[in-house]
Amino acid sequence: MAQWYFGENGTQHGPVDDTELARLIGAQRIGPSTLVWHEGMPAWEPLSKIMAGSPLLAGAGFSGPLAIPAAGPANSGLAVASLVCGILAWVTCTLVPAIPAVICGHMALGQIARSPQPLTGHGMAVAGLITGYLALVPMLILLFIFGAAFLTAMFA
Repeated sequence: MAQWYFGENGTQHGPVDDTELARLIGAQRIGPSTLVWHEGMPAWEPLSKIMAGSPLLAGAGFSGPLAIPAAGPANSGLAVASLVCGILAWVTCTLVPAIPAVICGHMALGQIARSPQPLTGHGMAVAGLITGYLALVPMLILLFIFGAAFLTAMFA
């Protein structure tokens, strides 16, 4: 059940559940132009927009649960950052963004797995990891070659 908030006379009221909101509508304490909001909504909306076609607004009694608009799952910001940094590592041919791509990618996968609400971005996190690691591989090979050459020269 959603916890609703509503605006009345410039004041925010709530939270109230679906049943209480229906009671307030039936008692005509709130009407079609009353702004309402619940967690998951991007912004406050008029009640008429939320309950378009509902018998409640036509003066009928409450006949069921409120039509709560379905908000899609949020996107993981870390997954986006991982992908952007991975692409930047290839576009700029530098390793500076490759390291954050790998770190953010691993953090995003953990965040997505542990999140109580559904999060999207698994594919972006994996793509960020792949591009980040692929940008790091040449540097690691060069580091190994130069390290081996340095050690060989030092002990020769």
